[in-house]
Amino acid sequence: MDIAVVGGGIAGLTTALALTAEGLPCTVFERSDRRSAGGFGIQLAPNAGRVLDRLGLGPALDAVAVRPVARELRRWDGTLLARTELGEAATRRYGAPYRLLRRADLLRVLAAAFPGPVVHGRRCIGVEEFRGGVELRFAGGARHRATAVIGADGLHSAIRGCIAVDDERPTGFAAVRALVPADPGDEPRIVVRLGPGGHCVTYPVGGGLGNVVGILPADADPATFFAADSPLAGGVPAPLLDRPPLPKWHRGRLAVVGDAAHPMLPFLAQGAAQAIEDAAAIACALRTTGGFDAFEAQRRPRVERVVAAVDAGRHGAPATLPDHDWIYGC
Repeated sequence: MDIAVVGGGIAGLTTALALTAEGLPCTVFERSDRRSAGGFGIQLAPNAGRVLDRLGLGPALDAVAVRPVARELRRWDGTLLARTELGEAATRRYGAPYRLLRRADLLRVLAAAFPGPVVHGRRCIGVEEFRGGVELRFAGGARHRATAVIGADGLHSAIRGCIAVDDERPTGFAAVRALVPADPGDEPRIVVRLGPGGHCVTYPVGGGLGNVVGILPADADPATFFAADSPLAGGVPAPLLDRPPLPKWHRGRLAVVGDAAHPMLPFLAQGAAQAIEDAAAIACALRTTGGFDAFEAQRRPRVERVVAAVDAGRHGAPATLPDHDWIYGC
């Protein structure tokens, strides 16, 4: 029997790649019928990039990603507040570049690199532990036995529900997203525009496209919150939800990673990055027989610090590159 990874998104595929790199066979089970061909943008900070580069994905990522030269904080009217140089300065300082790309492109890179099986159309509905292993039950009647299960199945995780019972909770914010044509004459940069009660982030994602995401109060109307000519004005807001902190990220032969363990709001662009860090840590802990206890002991203090920083800095970001050291330099 091998390890079952539930969830075939960024967290699940990175976990599967990390397990494989440590010589631990695994099978990925994904609830959707096929891999997504769409999706919006994602920021891959250097702390995530180092993990992916160690897994040999650097060249494939660079083929589809954009490296921003800077991050700018601006007022709603465009007035510059602060500029953080990224580009080669970030690569030298942290040992990996800052990358911007579409989520679908990242998923394609991860899926192409994983040599093991990914079984689509498998929605997990239950788990039963037995002596020496775990049996997964899926909608439709399929079953699978494994030595252990890692839930990388996001905010709505079925595996989390086998560890603790809790409910999603509203955060008071919503997100609106759009892809727009990028100006080929602009330098590649992340621009954060701060406004009363919300903010907007724009950055290029390659392929001649730019990603735009707006954060606004959950009860606000994008048509009036953003400018009339904004690509977000006609968007449909998606409520941002989270869950209460889990007292434990594992139970018996079950563990959760990424959003299934510690969902966080997108204000520091660290949700996927922390899931990627989880993937490397849990694979290392299982290879060295430290198990899920060692994984959680290593990761929980850092994740809790990141979550606290996200909650404290809802409309901003550190202003200089050294301010990022504790996040990007881990």
